[in-house]
Amino acid sequence: MTGNATLEGGLLDQVPVGLVITDRKGTVAHWNTRAEELFGWSKSEVLGRKIFALATPNGDAETLYELVAEVASGERWEGDLALCDKTGSALRARLQTSAFRTHEGVVVGVVIVVLDAAEATASRESARAEVGLRIARARKLAGLTQKALADRVGVTRRSIQGYEAGAVVPYKRLDRLGEILGRAPSWFLGVEEADAVKPNPVADFRAAMHEELIAVFAELGASSEQLSRAERAVERAAK
Repeated sequence: MTGNATLEGGLLDQVPVGLVITDRKGTVAHWNTRAEELFGWSKSEVLGRKIFALATPNGDAETLYELVAEVASGERWEGDLALCDKTGSALRARLQTSAFRTHEGVVVGVVIVVLDAAEATASRESARAEVGLRIARARKLAGLTQKALADRVGVTRRSIQGYEAGAVVPYKRLDRLGEILGRAPSWFLGVEEADAVKPNPVADFRAAMHEELIAVFAELGASSEQLSRAERAVERAAK
């Protein structure tokens, strides 16, 4: 193995996800440390062997075979697949696959990123929760209630609640949220820090009380006019 190949292999072993590289027919050419941990097979046991063993006897070998062929033709594929570890136990994994190309663009193999499906789900939920916290913090510092922000964005209060609870990331509305809340859209995604966003206990308390009182009026079936009067009264009381 050359010095460059050794260096490349060492770097790939530090990647915190399973990383498998095969040729166009599914023969394993690289198998990193995280793949060893996920499946139980060492590099020496899998190099030069077909990857389809990862789906037998209790996995979906046929689908794995088809996706390798599809990706080898230049396509991409991402999704959950039933695989197996060395003991034959079922392992639900999330795969992200893409063609492995030369500098000239010729497809010579397949790159497969493997995540434990449960870990992948937890990671996505954690990311959504962080975006939600940032939206809530910026909204409170802007002195807006969930309803006021919803009106300006053009969505329902329930939608804003969903954003802030981390139920969904409003990718298509980040630009508008950024305009209203004075934040770069990338800040909500945690790409850049904003020193100006600092906790303000008093503002947070007032905003929370404002939301709760207005929510109570809404749940009591107040008319839109009554809700408007109640919201103005709460705003005056909070000043």
